[in-house]
Amino acid sequence: MSDFMIGAGGKTISSGSGSVSTGTTITSSASADTMGTIVELIASTSVDAVGITISTTEASASANAEWLMDILIGASTEEPLVEGLLWFWDSLRTIRCHNTWFFPVHVPKGSRIAAQVQNSNAAADSVDIVVQLHTGSFESGPGYGKIVSLGMDYANSTSSIIPDGGAVANTQGTPVQIEASCPGYEGFSLSMGVNADFGRANASYLIEIKIDSSTPQVLVPDIYSSETSGELHMSSTQWFPIKIPEGSALYVSIQSTSTNATDRIKSIIFHGAR
Repeated sequence: MSDFMIGAGGKTISSGSGSVSTGTTITSSASADTMGTIVELIASTSVDAVGITISTTEASASANAEWLMDILIGASTEEPLVEGLLWFWDSLRTIRCHNTWFFPVHVPKGSRIAAQVQNSNAAADSVDIVVQLHTGSFESGPGYGKIVSLGMDYANSTSSIIPDGGAVANTQGTPVQIEASCPGYEGFSLSMGVNADFGRANASYLIEIKIDSSTPQVLVPDIYSSETSGELHMSSTQWFPIKIPEGSALYVSIQSTSTNATDRIKSIIFHGAR
């Protein structure tokens, strides 16, 4: 159902198509690491929204790949609403990746919402996407003005933030800096890839977000991720409604059950609300 009243006095609208039980299909460029054509998801939003949920799954993939997607707002000169949503598909997993992100960002009534996607394949691969816009009162706040994404590497369809679990299994590796001095965030979520290391062995991961400098302090511990053959995997995390003070240095570290030099790493994109 695309239009439903909820008890708190809010409302959710959706870009999904109930007639075919799927989302809108968007396609990457036939050139690797190049954004495909911008596709309209909602021509004009019918509500003044305080949050957006984005759900994706691959419709077709010619080969193993990491993906980057931007959600855009506006008419022919679109501006980014949420940049750098990162995920991966690995044929070894046999089940394609499904992801859901929520962002408490303001989307004015009458806005046009669109999306574009790229991946690391030199082929026109495609992904299905549904966006939902939420009104009403949410604990996360009234809807912030901007989502800031950090780490995007569009030249390689991945992230430049690559924490390494290190040579000792199940032990947090050296923290990697996300941002030297942040502008202050009202909450955050993560997107995760594999730094183009496909076909990796089964492994589990615990990710930590840390703040401050010489000895980073743990802000959020044990963000869990796993990669197991034949099982559904997710590259998105929940929304963490945790304030990060202005001027804080931001770090990420990771531990893994694997000690393989390439299997024990993740590529990470940070999405913070301002």
